Amino acid sequence: MTNQERQQRKAQKQQREWTDAIFALSELGGIIEKTGMLNLSDDDVTDRLAEIQNEIRDSVYGFRAIALHRSMSAPKETESWTLVP
Repeated sequence: MTNQERQQRKAQKQQREWTDAIFALSELGGIIEKTGMLNLSDDDVTDRLAEIQNEIRDSVYGFRAIALHRSMSAPKETESWTLVP
C-alpha cells in the first residue's frame, strides 16, 4: 500500500466519522427537543419519558453516545473523590 493510498483511506475514515457525528448530533437534538417540550404538570409525563427512552434504545447512535459519555465522565483511577453530606 502506498503512502497516497494510506492518506486516502485516512481521509475517507475521517469523513465517515464526521458524517456519523453529524447524524448522532441530529438524533440528540431531536431527543433534547422532545424533553424540552415535556409538560411536567401533565399526567402523561411517564409515558412520554418511556417513549423517549425507547427512542434512545432504538436509535443508531444512542448506545454509542451513552458509552462515550460514560467513558468520558467516569472518574479516573488517579482521581480522588470526597463525599460531601
